Amino acid sequence: MTHPLCINLQEANVPPQVILCVRGVVSPVLANLFLHYTFDVWMTKHYPDNPWCRYADDGLVHCRTEQEAQA
Repeated sequence: MTHPLCINLQEANVPPQVILCVRGVVSPVLANLFLHYTFDVWMTKHYPDNPWCRYADDGLVHCRTEQEAQA
């Protein structure tokens, strides 16, 4: 049985080299790589004194004051 969000290529008459699947196994991996090279590296470079953590696409930045959090 295929995932309900995936398209059956044979029924859709799509050439086999085209893969149309939303929310497949590769999506979280690509999102994690993208966030690593955008958010993670950017935070480390621009805010080295602020501890932060990220799990998948959720992130949390630890700020010392409310003004720092709103900046």
